[in-house]
Amino acid sequence: MFRISIHGAKGGVGKSTIALGLARELALNGREVLFIDRDILGFASFLAGIREYGLLAKAVEGRGPLPLREIRMGRGTLTVLKLFGDGMRFKSDMAVIQADPALRAELEVTYREILGKRSYHFAVVDNLPLVTPSDDVVRHELEVFRAVYPSSQ
Repeated sequence: MFRISIHGAKGGVGKSTIALGLARELALNGREVLFIDRDILGFASFLAGIREYGLLAKAVEGRGPLPLREIRMGRGTLTVLKLFGDGMRFKSDMAVIQADPALRAELEVTYREILGKRSYHFAVVDNLPLVTPSDDVVRHELEVFRAVYPSSQ
């Protein structure tokens, strides 16, 4: 499993387009690809047809189907997961999840189930602007990801 994380200093510079193009090409070439949409706009999720709240908002709201779409492409599959992408509400959602250990545990279980759903070759991550590896939203997601894929690079 290879994890490729696309970062940028600001919005509108093409992060989502680059991340989605890379994920698409990998899938077309026979790879199983998980696209993790951590951009606040959720552009890639929107293009994949996901219109519902992201996983973070769903954990707080406590309802709705998983924001996940599997798309066969060429010889592979592109699975798009909308982690968030509901505007700035991710900050308040993160605060709620941080304050409630049971809710955080429930979110982690759901995320683990999604990650373990199939054997992915690549994970491509589209990030929100100015995010760093030390930010809570990155650290928590990465901890769960590495628990499922400990040898990921």
